[in-house]
Amino acid sequence: MRWIRLAVPTLIVASAVVAAACSSDNGTGPNQPVPGSGTYAIISLTQSGTSVDTPFVSGDFTLSNPNKYKVRILLTVPTPDSIVDSGTYAFATPNKVTLNSATAGVALAGTYTYNSTSGALSVVIPAENLTLNAQKQ
Repeated sequence: MRWIRLAVPTLIVASAVVAAACSSDNGTGPNQPVPGSGTYAIISLTQSGTSVDTPFVSGDFTLSNPNKYKVRILLTVPTPDSIVDSGTYAFATPNKVTLNSATAGVALAGTYTYNSTSGALSVVIPAENLTLNAQKQ
């Protein structure tokens, strides 16, 4: 699972994308509204076709205003690890978000879909071939 270690900065920022993408829209329109604050759980991630699901990846993140996030990722493979990050985010339409990690010093752009009825969220970071799935708490 070498890819997990290499992807840590990306995972940190992608998790923030997940937090930033959650909103009250039901996910049916092309433009998601700006999200509110809250706590979300990481369910799974996939990078370059390799998936890690709970219980091997977990974590939570908090989204607060104005445009700030804090994320905690827990990995149990290949060895236990805990990652904490914080930073800022900015939205653009349609369904795009840019994250700036204060801890990892990276910025990433991605897209998201969110269904407020089920609380399911999927975020795609094309530059890293990464998909992250989460559930609203």
